[in-house]
Amino acid sequence: MGTQSARRLSSPAWLSSLASGLLLVVSCLCVCGIVAPQAARGQSMYYAQAAGRPTFNTPETVPEGFVDLANGDLHIEIPLSDPTQRGSMSTNARMVYDSRIWEIVDNGTSKSWQPANLTAPGFGTGGWRRVYSDNAASGGADSALNYCGSNYTEVWGPFYSYTGDGTLTFFPATTQQDFGCGNQNIPTASTYAQDSTGSGLSVTNYADMLIRSHDGTEVANTASSGFASEDSNGNDFTYNSNTDLVDTLGRVPLARSCSSNTCTFTVPNASGGTSSYTVTYDNLQVDTNFGVTGVTEYSGDIWVVLSIAFPDGTSYTFSYDDGSTPGHYGEMNGMALRTGGHVSYSWSNFTDSYGNVVRWLTGRSFAGGTWSYSPSVVSSCSSTEVGCQQEVTETKPSGDEAVYTFTLNNGAWNTETQYYSGSSTLLKTVTTSYDFSNSCPDCGGVGDAYIRPTKAVTTLDNDQQTQTTYAYDSIYY
Repeated sequence: MGTQSARRLSSPAWLSSLASGLLLVVSCLCVCGIVAPQAARGQSMYYAQAAGRPTFNTPETVPEGFVDLANGDLHIEIPLSDPTQRGSMSTNARMVYDSRIWEIVDNGTSKSWQPANLTAPGFGTGGWRRVYSDNAASGGADSALNYCGSNYTEVWGPFYSYTGDGTLTFFPATTQQDFGCGNQNIPTASTYAQDSTGSGLSVTNYADMLIRSHDGTEVANTASSGFASEDSNGNDFTYNSNTDLVDTLGRVPLARSCSSNTCTFTVPNASGGTSSYTVTYDNLQVDTNFGVTGVTEYSGDIWVVLSIAFPDGTSYTFSYDDGSTPGHYGEMNGMALRTGGHVSYSWSNFTDSYGNVVRWLTGRSFAGGTWSYSPSVVSSCSSTEVGCQQEVTETKPSGDEAVYTFTLNNGAWNTETQYYSGSSTLLKTVTTSYDFSNSCPDCGGVGDAYIRPTKAVTTLDNDQQTQTTYAYDSIYY
């Protein structure tokens, strides 16, 4: 006999204030220097290059983070400081690592592999960045000049943002300013994020972005210099001239001072004084061997964190796949924990359902156990198709397996998971249905957006079933 449950997500708190007029607090625009937006990159690579916690994320817990089974990314977070705040916002300052550093860069005359995929503010070429707050994001937009003779129209869009943990979110909006071509000026726009998280964007002056999260917190205001975030009660975070976060009470939860290859982060402590963390960096030589025809391999340095020393004398240390011969990609392959113990990671090249070569975390060892993650292609797609599938087989230290099936559609969506005792005795199957009915507005006519689960069915080996259905107020939230 089966059971059913239902879930409804409420509408975002900022919606009513958007309707009655936005509170615009003033800052600078970051139009360039983030990452090529979704439409430009092509949907066939979007899922594989996503870092942080995209909405299709399928996390498997590892020490200090998770491996995303949907795309093979390793995500690590080392907390540094999180003093109690007035209001709902938190600092949660930390060092964050994602392994998704590689992408193919086309300069118009040639293509090459570059450690350039994670280039939002705060990222280094080796995948590390410092994060000051869960409530602050960076905003940007693609821009292009459409010429008519010697005149042109400048077009902005799509717009996008990065949250502190590295998650990239797209907003399907376009503005344009005409310079002699006779086109209409469109200086404003407003829209929701196309990941259905309820985040909202308001654009003024063609490219000034105000982004609000689902609960009404302003997480980015590119027209306001020094702005970090502000909740619906007026509690705000700002940045000082050293780009350190300043909280509502005027404190600096994570003050940074750098020299040579070290940075010292000073934080308030419980006794009313301060404590210091020391982060040591270095350049490492890497030499890739992706083997993609027509694409030059990368041979050069990447910038990585070697250690994070804590005030109590303990530390994390990290090692990487470095070397000057082909086949060294620079991903983290070892982490010594501050509490003792060591985690090892192994990586492989995987040719996915689109024929793209991506780096995939295929193994980890910890506390005497070894886990393996084996990706494989179930069905293939061309670059203009969606709906093909991949599997990831996880083998645990016990010998038990779990097989995760992912459907590729502007993300890698976990549509089925089968859990086995050993490798052949099926214990449980979880099948998840998603809403793939809304075309993506800025994906070049390929695939869908506003994708959310609609139903999850768990079937046990005795055929008992549990079903959960999901209902939503809107496709946007």
